[in-house]
Amino acid sequence: MDISNKIIGIAGLGLMGGSLAGAIKKYLPRSTVIGFDIDTTVATNARSNKILDNIENTFDKLVNSADILFLATPVSSVLQHINSLHSYSKRTIISDMCSIKRPVMKAAKTLSGDMTFIGGHPMAGSHKSGIEHADPDLFQNAVYVLCTPVTGHIPDDLLTLVTTIGAHPVILQAEMHDKTVSQISHVPQLLAVAILNELRNNAGENAVAYELAAGGFKDVTRIGESAYSVWKDILDENKDNIISDLSTLIIRLNMYKEALQRVDFSQIETEFQNARETRKNLKSHSKKT
Repeated sequence: MDISNKIIGIAGLGLMGGSLAGAIKKYLPRSTVIGFDIDTTVATNARSNKILDNIENTFDKLVNSADILFLATPVSSVLQHINSLHSYSKRTIISDMCSIKRPVMKAAKTLSGDMTFIGGHPMAGSHKSGIEHADPDLFQNAVYVLCTPVTGHIPDDLLTLVTTIGAHPVILQAEMHDKTVSQISHVPQLLAVAILNELRNNAGENAVAYELAAGGFKDVTRIGESAYSVWKDILDENKDNIISDLSTLIIRLNMYKEALQRVDFSQIETEFQNARETRKNLKSHSKKT
């Protein structure tokens, strides 16, 4: 489907919004991309760097101009944007880019029938933030979760856009999405934070640890560099799933501790073997996408 005649609006020009704008300009060069950001300097620079064709100085103007609108802001801001959309009746395809879906989809249920809202979450990103780290190839070979709207139909225009920027759409219900990302993203984020803070707390008596920390430690803790401002809303809105997953993880860690205390290495060996098998499964799935 040809969507080159569509005007695509992006609210929020951070890492994700900036990367999306750059991807559209790269892979859909005939399309028109417009943007809005509360930081006018960010928006102006995006246009100067030809990531955008045009900028709007208010969210209202962006909505009125766009055929397809992406909300690429934190969860709390996305919910505010959705609430403001009740005052519009124009036919528009709208999607968000949040890593939490239940509150977003709940808020979108009451939108006008002329507006088709599809929850979205590209499974791509970085521990860095800001448009200066935007990458037009960020979505290449990435899974792009889409949540079915009230109408039950995901517009072809959106599917075309997602696949054209190199991503692979996967349809999920909001509840399953949030439960899954708690396990594969939100809890690992907290685990990285915990490991880094243990290093920080012990640095006084073992300062050489900073020098010895090599690839393995850096791989495990890379996401610990993420900004809290990005995570605050996510942790709040998905806390029930995160608390449940943290509880089971604590049980497993206690099991390892008790096995070591009993000098029961057979149990730990089994855990290593299971972990290796799971890691191989992850690699085989990534090759398919």
